Amino acid sequence: MPASASAAAVWAWQDERPVHFDLGVPVGKKFVLEADTADGKERIEILIPGWTKTVLGLETLVYWDRVYLDGELIEDTRDYLAQHKNGDVWYFGENVDNYEDGKLVDHEGAWLAGEDGALPGIWLKADAAVGDKFRQEFYAGKAEDAAEVIGVGETVETPMGRFEDCIKTFEWSPLFSETAHKFYCRETGAMTLEIDLVGPDVETETRTRLVEVDDSGAFGIPLLPDYADEGMVTPK
Repeated sequence: MPASASAAAVWAWQDERPVHFDLGVPVGKKFVLEADTADGKERIEILIPGWTKTVLGLETLVYWDRVYLDGELIEDTRDYLAQHKNGDVWYFGENVDNYEDGKLVDHEGAWLAGEDGALPGIWLKADAAVGDKFRQEFYAGKAEDAAEVIGVGETVETPMGRFEDCIKTFEWSPLFSETAHKFYCRETGAMTLEIDLVGPDVETETRTRLVEVDDSGAFGIPLLPDYADEGMVTPK
């Protein structure tokens, strides 16, 4: 998607109705994914406590995403999402804290639409069709993930069971050699399976599977002071 297309679409937003997600992701939900990697056991916890952040004058919903390796926190990310009037979910940036041995080391991967030329992208299309291609994020030289829909009506097997009517994407970045297939299923309301593909810098295929969905696992989580300093709020 050309950068100009992303910029123009920012102003095509719906009216004042609350942020919500066509894929059935209500506030309060918690998702857990797990993978056996070359470095150890990875666990990803995604929570939607209901926090919001205003970006480019638009209210976005915060996805709080934490990654653990063998029980140790290695990444803490706050993603900012909102829904276009046509149902597409758009991505407005992320704050990233990367850790090693329990210490904060950097914020690599962070970007915010409207700052330093960064533009929002499409996280996932509502009416996805095979062949759809879209830029998920754009911060030149730092965040340039993109996706192509390569399957619809797909079936996925996970430890939680069998899910149908899933969207399959091929995802990549021109900045890195790693690529992946991802499956988004309406029944779970989340990415349900990720397959990191073998490539120049990836020797073995890794599968990250959804292992838990808790409809109320994120309810009542208070906004942390550090996150409030980033401009996030808990709507009344």
